[in-house]
Order: sequence, then C-alpha cells, then structure tokens
Amino acid sequence: MIATLMTSAAALAGDVAQVNILGFSANAKRFAFEQYGIQDGSGSPYSELFVLDVSEDRWVSPSPIRERLEDVPDRPDLKALLAQTRAAVLQEARDIGLLGGIEPLGHTVGHNPVTELTSDATFMRVMPRPILPPFDAPLEFRLTSFPAPSADCASDGVETTGFTLSLTREGQTRELHSDTNIPDSRGCPLRYRIERVVTYYPEDRGDADGYFAVLVFYEARGFEGPDGRYLAITGKI
Repeated sequence: MIATLMTSAAALAGDVAQVNILGFSANAKRFAFEQYGIQDGSGSPYSELFVLDVSEDRWVSPSPIRERLEDVPDRPDLKALLAQTRAAVLQEARDIGLLGGIEPLGHTVGHNPVTELTSDATFMRVMPRPILPPFDAPLEFRLTSFPAPSADCASDGVETTGFTLSLTREGQTRELHSDTNIPDSRGCPLRYRIERVVTYYPEDRGDADGYFAVLVFYEARGFEGPDGRYLAITGKI
C-alpha cells in the first residue's frame, strides 16, 4: 500500500524545470539562460531560452524562444526527444543572432536550490567575486512576497502572489524589482525563492563595474501539481 501511495504521489507531481546558465556577453550588456524539462500532464519535452538586456532588466526581442514537442510517440525515448528539443531552441537562437557574443562568463556566487531546506529561501548574502582574501562589500538580496490577485487565476480559485526584490550594499538598499501585476508568461504563481546569484566583471571596465543576474525560482499552477520555473532579474552592482 505504501508503494502504491508513493507511486500515486509521484504520478500527480508537477514538473520542476532544470536550468542552464549560458552566461553574459563580454560587454555585460546581455545575460542568457535556458530552462527545460518534461511537462507534467502531457509528458512533452520543452525548452525555453531567455536573453535579457542586463541594464534594462528586460527581454531582448525576439526572446524568449520556446519549443514544446506536441506529438510525443508511444513509448518515447524522452531523453533523446528532450535533447532534440533543446538543440532546436539553441540553434534557432543562434541563427537569429540572439546568442551572439554570449559566453559562459560569470560566477555563481550563491545557490539555493528548491531542495535546500536549511537556508532562508528569501535572503541571500554573498561576496560578489571568488577572491581570497575578499575585499568587496557583500551583496544582500532579499525577496518579499505579497498577494497579487489575477482575474484569470482567481476565476479558477487560485490565489496568486507577486514579489519584490531588493539589494543592500554598504548600508544602501535599492529596489530591483516589484510586481505591479502578474504577467501572462508567469501563469498563476504561488511561491517564490532566490535560487542563485551570478555575477560578472568585464575585464575592460575595471574592478568597479560589476553586474549581476538573480535567478528567482517560482512555483506556478500546473496540470498535476505546482510547476517550478525560473525568471531572472539583472542589473549593475
């Protein structure tokens, strides 16, 4: 009976996307990442690639590039189909120039995956560079959630939330992002957490010009349970 319950619980679970950090452009103007996985309910492999204008903290058109395999054959090789889906998205992004200049640049200076249970999911304090002994001022990112009703989600009985993200450095705090409405691309979001912080210092700009990308993990209503997805907030340190 226990085995049956465990199997049933797994069968009704939502899907948590995996994330692939593609990096910054050498001039720190753009940041790119991909999220991918097997969609719950349909079992369709998917890949979504995002390129952001770092200073403006917005998508670079025509990003995002999204692909989902609709016609999944019986007894599929999902690993192979997912690899094909991801390759198609990456190739499309390259063909239209979205990834021009993007390299695996930057450092993951903080990481708090959804499986981590011993740390604060809404606060991350990091050194911006892996330098010993450290001489930079620490960066403190704080995320606050609040009710943000969505008419479409509320009609289905789903209570949605928005978030605010702030950065404190040397006693000075500035707001990086605050939701004024729930964008359609986010679906019906339920919860948020700071998943990781990536920083980059362009060599040709000197030590003073550092840039960051904060990946925010959020749970949204899915077919069989909450789905885990990512968004990025970018800017200059």
